[in-house]
Amino acid sequence: MHSKASGLRTANAEARGKSSLDDAEVVGRSHAGWAAGSASNDCVGAWQRRLRELADLVDSAADALTTGTNAITTEDRAIADGLRAAGGVLEDA
Repeated sequence: MHSKASGLRTANAEARGKSSLDDAEVVGRSHAGWAAGSASNDCVGAWQRRLRELADLVDSAADALTTGTNAITTEDRAIADGLRAAGGVLEDA
């Protein structure tokens, strides 16, 4: 689970670096016969904000996955330590 959470963070960071949209007016001026105004830029801005929101959700999910996995690992270690201390049959890994 730790490696999956780490993989999510890595993929998300790479996606963040690639998820940028060009200014609509600049693109419109670079192509003959095309025009784009502030409404187009507003759409570009809204979409980029949404992409950042989604990326933030992925980061939050990876954090929650790591926190949950750490809690389970800690509990498993405590149980194993308790069994060993009580003379259980667990061997150190």
